[in-house]
Amino acid sequence: MEASFQSSINVHAWNKDHSELAISPNTRDVWIYSAKDSKVAGWKKIHDLVGHQMRVTGIDWSHETNAIATSSHDRNAYVWTKQADTWKPTLVVLRIGRAATCCKWSPNGMKFAVGSGSKQIPVCHYEESQDMWVAKMIKKAGKSSILSIDWSPNNMFIIAGGSDFKCRIFSAYVPGVDSECKVDDYGGAIDAKSAQKFGSNLAEFDQSKGWIESCVFSPSGMGFAFTGHDSTIHFGRFDEGNADVQTVQRSELPLSCVAFLTDTIAVGAGYDCVPVLYEFDGKEWVEKGPIDTGAKSKAAPKKKESAFGGAFAKFQNASKYGSDAKSGGAALPYRHQNMINDIDVYDDDKFTTSSVDGRVLFWDLKQKY
Repeated sequence: MEASFQSSINVHAWNKDHSELAISPNTRDVWIYSAKDSKVAGWKKIHDLVGHQMRVTGIDWSHETNAIATSSHDRNAYVWTKQADTWKPTLVVLRIGRAATCCKWSPNGMKFAVGSGSKQIPVCHYEESQDMWVAKMIKKAGKSSILSIDWSPNNMFIIAGGSDFKCRIFSAYVPGVDSECKVDDYGGAIDAKSAQKFGSNLAEFDQSKGWIESCVFSPSGMGFAFTGHDSTIHFGRFDEGNADVQTVQRSELPLSCVAFLTDTIAVGAGYDCVPVLYEFDGKEWVEKGPIDTGAKSKAAPKKKESAFGGAFAKFQNASKYGSDAKSGGAALPYRHQNMINDIDVYDDDKFTTSSVDGRVLFWDLKQKY
């Protein structure tokens, strides 16, 4: 199943029961679609969130509070709350000098963090005494732009990847907002005193030789993953006082996004236009291959061709940005026709992806594509 839109989609997010979908069509707007109908043809746009002055770079929908956070190149963020049948925006002044690049709610919905081009990470929480969202700044978040962020399940830590080729884990513990900061589960891999100090750098990883495209915590919080623009993906785990990292070198194009379905199953996607499955076999992470093989695609080639011919055809398709056959270009033999830039997890074996081709696709690991 897929939903096709007229514009490129740079980010998407679902509400808790997956009945509504928020997307940004690579502009300053955010559209919300009613997705209650099991058939995509029955979807309809029900809200248009207008407030940002420049391109939206991040959308995240809190499943605890039902609030939507958005970030933009205009250096601001909004928290959208639904009142009656209208979404009301609250401007959050981030105090950053450059574009906001991404945003993410903490699992409990009490805080959200924003990546930025100013080498800082504003961590925002609602201050009742001031009746506004206040940004508390992680100032030394890297030596370059922050491109991706994610929260640990305990709401205390942030993993962040940047264009300085490094992935870091920071304390985002805010006294008065968070409960007691406990790190017992990490077996000494995270220092307890440092964890209680907001903004402290708890761990740093430099295995990637390219900028960090995406980074995430595993569902348990004991594992994490980050992808590099050097076509690598790195899996880490806190164990016996250390944070060990395994690097998987890909033979294909880089992954622009990664997500855990479970602690032992992850999916990545990016410039190859297909999701890729990764599994932990008990000892190490293994790339199991693309989920979409092109077998069911109408655009899949019907005749065999030489290795050179196949490579040349792939180059031709890429040079046309995956334009489909209807527009006169050569179509890729996959469900997505361009770079995948976002993954949103449905459950342990289902997820959705959005792409530059203007499509949101549903994936089920129990099916073959």
